[in-house]
Amino acid sequence: MERPGADLTFSTLYNSSQTGIVLRICGDCAEPQRRIFVRYLPGFRPPNAFFMWLKSNKPSDYSSLIGLYGQKWAMYSTYDDALSRTNAWTCSYNNATMFPGDCDPLGTRKDQGGQLESSSTFSGKRDIGWYVDAPSIFIPASQRSFGGLFNFTSLNIGDVGVTGEGSFDVSTNGSTFIRGAGNSYGGTSDRFYFVSHQVPSGNITLTTRVRNFESIREQDALTCLIIRKSLRPGSASFEVCVYGRGNFTQLRRELDDGMKRSSTNTVVCSTDCWLRVIKTGIRYTSQISFDGIVWNQTSSVRTIPNMTSSTYYVGVGVTSRTYGYLVEASVDNYQWAVNQTSTRRLTSLRGNA
Repeated sequence: MERPGADLTFSTLYNSSQTGIVLRICGDCAEPQRRIFVRYLPGFRPPNAFFMWLKSNKPSDYSSLIGLYGQKWAMYSTYDDALSRTNAWTCSYNNATMFPGDCDPLGTRKDQGGQLESSSTFSGKRDIGWYVDAPSIFIPASQRSFGGLFNFTSLNIGDVGVTGEGSFDVSTNGSTFIRGAGNSYGGTSDRFYFVSHQVPSGNITLTTRVRNFESIREQDALTCLIIRKSLRPGSASFEVCVYGRGNFTQLRRELDDGMKRSSTNTVVCSTDCWLRVIKTGIRYTSQISFDGIVWNQTSSVRTIPNMTSSTYYVGVGVTSRTYGYLVEASVDNYQWAVNQTSTRRLTSLRGNA
């Protein structure tokens, strides 16, 4: 099943599909819109933006895809029809609305769009699920590990909204897909989805690679490599992040419930962005890399004496910085070290990292 905000997951599943058939189920919709099969025509490989457009509340963002219905893709009432590409719905697709664009096998039916995510422009049915005809790329939740550990925490920090509940999955190739929302990552409190584990006090080094991030929708969204004193929204913390637009920033809150400060770097990275955070005593350093070999410091070394703790929460966080609106990041090569004596790396789905 496709999760809200999981456009990277959706694309990955589609790329592993032998048929390219996608199913939308809407429990609150009228027949025949409760089950709609979508298939693209031979020779057309839809861009990632097309998947977002099918599910998004902002279809006008993808004007370059207008007019493709019936030429590049079509809707069907059954799986067999989609598989044989017969009995496709014939309609004039209304690009000014959400999927299914007021289409119906007999002509037109309005108000059957689904609202997976919050929007000030569109509203729709909430009982929605998207499925791809493909083998699962994820391991069961009970077998997931993070940083080589099975004892980890994944949760929303702060109020992210009913439609902003985050989630994460780990794929068979070692990638971790993290989805998060929240309208703030700064000020005196943070709102985001955090996959983390505890480490004892000491010198800490964290590293990860951000493979992909949904920059097409939310350029101010953040994927961050984080050291936090606690899981409270106002916890003291230090992090290095990549924006949806691609540039980097160093963030820090030196006191619990204090103001978060930032130092943004003008360097831009579109994919495969490496992040590193180093804690040496009370001194904190943020670094970035484009290959995981050559590292560059993003900002000044920070001295944060009031963040002292017996344990810390470390890991990766994602926030859309838009209330109730999810975005997704794909990360891998997450590594951690404490006092240079213990190192773990997320390399597989079976906990043998």
